[in-house]
Amino acid sequence: MDEQLHLLDSALDPTIKMVESELCWAASIDMVARQQKIVVSQIKLRDCINQYLTNENTSHRYIQSTMPSNKKYFETLFLEEILGKIGCTQYQSSCFPPKEFIEKCISENSPIIFNGIFYPLFGISTLHTFVVQGYKNVDNKFWILTLDPRSTETTCKVAWVYNELINRHNKFQIANEKHVKMDFVTNFLPAQNKGFYANDFIPEPLQSYNTTGLKDELMVKQFAEIVASQKYSLLENYFGVSPEELELYGTNVNYKTRYCSFDEILSRTNTYGVTYYLPAQVNKQIKLEFIFFEEKENQLTFLGIQEPLGVQNILYIKVDGKQIKLNHEKPDYEIVTINANQKDYVFLQITINETTYFSPIYNYENLLVTNTYQEFELKNIFSSK
Repeated sequence: MDEQLHLLDSALDPTIKMVESELCWAASIDMVARQQKIVVSQIKLRDCINQYLTNENTSHRYIQSTMPSNKKYFETLFLEEILGKIGCTQYQSSCFPPKEFIEKCISENSPIIFNGIFYPLFGISTLHTFVVQGYKNVDNKFWILTLDPRSTETTCKVAWVYNELINRHNKFQIANEKHVKMDFVTNFLPAQNKGFYANDFIPEPLQSYNTTGLKDELMVKQFAEIVASQKYSLLENYFGVSPEELELYGTNVNYKTRYCSFDEILSRTNTYGVTYYLPAQVNKQIKLEFIFFEEKENQLTFLGIQEPLGVQNILYIKVDGKQIKLNHEKPDYEIVTINANQKDYVFLQITINETTYFSPIYNYENLLVTNTYQEFELKNIFSSK
């Protein structure tokens, strides 16, 4: 098996971020356009989509930020003057492309926009868009190497075990009873070469790499195996981190994230499982986070590796006017994404003296102190929306 790390010949710009929330698809287009030496406004892309929708329904003027999934709007957008009329091929499918498709696109120096993915990002299994810029085969695992415009403050590199990303998407579709077609956009060339694959990819049987045991021990063991294996050159070649210098941030230190409705917060139920992040450091600076998913108690699946979310940048939260210092070495909090009124809201959740507090998180950049709400306050806020 070819275990070489494969990246685009022309690198994508990792500094491009969403200019507004929900514009992950526009930021992904922005990355691809810059590779083609084209500078585009994400706001203009959003306005174009709204104009398309308004033209199709003249009785309504659309103002939205999300990318609609009913038509091939990526192909239409790339043919606009603002994107240099470079053209692309957009595949709409109910299943993920096989790894051979990804290998072929990367070998032809063509990134792939993945759109409409239920994505285990930051505990948020919500529809998301990101760009694939490489791949690697390691120990019978196929990894995709991505750039993720995850917020208005940061875009980061993430390496996913491809089968596990697919598994999470499929399970979340079933849990939400929502089966949507995904978009895979590539072949960004003036002379298009359509027809490499049909519109529907053929699903492949998936192998899951889960293990059972005490979760802290399993996470530490998986970390040690990856770092010890020279085959995982993606640590150095993709993330720029030397395996020899990488060590855990403390002993069994991890924090968890989960996705839930507000009713589940109140009833203390958990439908969608828990995502754990195991931070690793070089010279006492956190460089990477190893991602694990726990669907059942002490049954873990290793999902991938990402540049840090930056939770440790939050030093204090405010409770009743007082600053409470967070303990990042032994995290006594979790990150929750609450779905309310068809929107996702992200909070740091912590219990102090038997009272649960929720501190809203908008971004992690230079975030030192955040305010908090109690459950009844959140309930009042969500009820009024």
